[in-house]
Amino acid sequence: MTGRLFCHPELVSGPPGLKNHPSGCNLAIRETSKRKALIKRTMKKKLSTLLIISSTIALCGCSKSVDLEKILNPNADFDKGMKAYEQKDYDVAIIDFTNALNAHPDSYSAMCYLGTSYMYKGDDTSAERVLQDAVSKFPSRWNAYTFLGELKRKQHDYASSIDFYETALALESMPDSSKAYYKNLINEIKREERNWNAQGAAS
Repeated sequence: MTGRLFCHPELVSGPPGLKNHPSGCNLAIRETSKRKALIKRTMKKKLSTLLIISSTIALCGCSKSVDLEKILNPNADFDKGMKAYEQKDYDVAIIDFTNALNAHPDSYSAMCYLGTSYMYKGDDTSAERVLQDAVSKFPSRWNAYTFLGELKRKQHDYASSIDFYETALALESMPDSSKAYYKNLINEIKREERNWNAQGAAS
């Protein structure tokens, strides 16, 4: 069975061979300059925001009602959830990913990590609820289907498990590099199902 959740950052890489392209160096320099300028502007905005918040706190005495970490880093809850998840502290991860979803209700990654945190904790009902919500909101993204497949396999509902994996395989969003793995996994689940049924018949 698959034991860990894949991380799914939305990163876009440059074209292949860019470093070897005659203009690659110039492009890289311009890109670096743009990023430095963007970072500088972002830091100025954050410092300005921090100064305004600090002044407000000093004036109204409301320090407990303002979470500076979340203001300076909108993904603070998700980042803390990832740290807890990697440490297999699923109770804490569930709290952090829930907070992340409250702040960003359409975060697909937060849904997937929250769902699998529930699953690895042993709360299958909550896991299925969250992952089904992810499938409902993002029907063309493949990851949540595979986690539902894993959940159903754990419950020995092999037909449903295979169905979820086959649905994921049929989606264009699944990279070709992952398809061979899941095709083999489906065959493995079918063998497991036959063994499970044979044991049931023997007993």
